[in-house]
Amino acid sequence: MITGKNIKIKYGDRVILGDIDFEINKGINGFLGANGVGKTTLFKLIIGELKPFSGEIKIAGADRDIIIGYLPQNFKGYPEMSVKEFLYYIAELKMELKKIKKSVIKKEVEDKIEIFSLNGLEKVKLKKLSGGQLRRVGLAQATLFDPYIIILDEPTTGLDPKERVKFRRYLTSLSENSIVLLSTHIVSDLQDLSNKIFILKDGKIIIQGEENDILDKYPMKAYKYYAKDINSAENIDSKFLVSNMHKCDAGYELRIISNNKPLDDAVEDRLKLEDIYYVNFSEDVENEI
Repeated sequence: MITGKNIKIKYGDRVILGDIDFEINKGINGFLGANGVGKTTLFKLIIGELKPFSGEIKIAGADRDIIIGYLPQNFKGYPEMSVKEFLYYIAELKMELKKIKKSVIKKEVEDKIEIFSLNGLEKVKLKKLSGGQLRRVGLAQATLFDPYIIILDEPTTGLDPKERVKFRRYLTSLSENSIVLLSTHIVSDLQDLSNKIFILKDGKIIIQGEENDILDKYPMKAYKYYAKDINSAENIDSKFLVSNMHKCDAGYELRIISNNKPLDDAVEDRLKLEDIYYVNFSEDVENEI
């Protein structure tokens, strides 16, 4: 278990994280928020790269050797090393900490090369890899020897849809015996995957809990509404909080998020995590479009 109490960190007068509390248990823990809300800073605090201005972080079992697998947001590795050289290098570092027999390294590296589709790239230098290939090397090194704590900062950046599915499946199996922390601003990375979700905004954890509990307890509701043409759809969009709008056989389908039924013909629908994200980060979403 990883716990944080009254964690605060600031740069100059700017508060990055302000008096946050959290409890992180075994399983997949998803950290969701727009870029710059403090997700990366929180991860750096947990791995000890940064020290909090106040408060404390405790890792249960820290009195013994614990291997933490970490994928930073801007992973580069050692550009002049080949994929295989780099993975062997990281494996040997972890081997010393975990007192692993050297004979185990070869199989472990080969397994990760297979899992993360790095076959055929073993001799290629990291500086020659594409963004997606380099990301897969980063994931491979972070998960070597299945660490007790695995911290992944924006892990799916650069992965194609097939690799995302494969990654999600592997992460699910790892989380049975590991504490996994995953940060993203892509809601679909966490939906139906995370055991617990933390939503950060303005340096605060504004929402935390299991996905279904968050959806059930959220005060706003989702409604479907059909507009006959684009002018009607844009008129509705200007009056209500619309998280999604697309063309359909009936004209345009709009997804409205509201405390109360917005229109007579609106039909209530099951709230989704992406709806809650849009409510809290609509300005950031619109700026990314």
